[in-house]
Amino acid sequence: MIKADMKTILKSGFCMMSLLLALAACSAPTGKSPESGTEKANVAAPEVEIADDFKGDGMEMPLDGSSVEAFDASLAMVKKHTNAENYRYLEKAIGYMMAFDISVRNNKARLVSRLNGLNGYEVIARVDRDRPSPGKNSIKKGGADAKILDT
Repeated sequence: MIKADMKTILKSGFCMMSLLLALAACSAPTGKSPESGTEKANVAAPEVEIADDFKGDGMEMPLDGSSVEAFDASLAMVKKHTNAENYRYLEKAIGYMMAFDISVRNNKARLVSRLNGLNGYEVIARVDRDRPSPGKNSIKKGGADAKILDT
């Protein structure tokens, strides 16, 4: 009796798996748009031209937040005209905002629109201003408490 039930369970399990696979195959995108019936072309985003006649510190360049592509192009120009350490701070600040800014909610288009016109230093300052200040760890706090008790 138990073996018969186990066979039935296995049979129905295999039927369910094959049904799920068939449904998944039917719902997979075919590469055709429903409106035109033609295949989608993998078109790259248009390159945004930024003048390369900038002289000075790249972190002072305003970031173009008109679109994600323009933002990426302006970041490339900042990277080209600044040292690696400053650019790394800028990348970390942007990553921090993507992860922890509630108004952005990990949406790059929203972040880009919020950073439109800011330079690299302003982006870093905005993140440093928004971060909570570090509290005393237990070692520093214990040492401060011991000084109070000794007096």
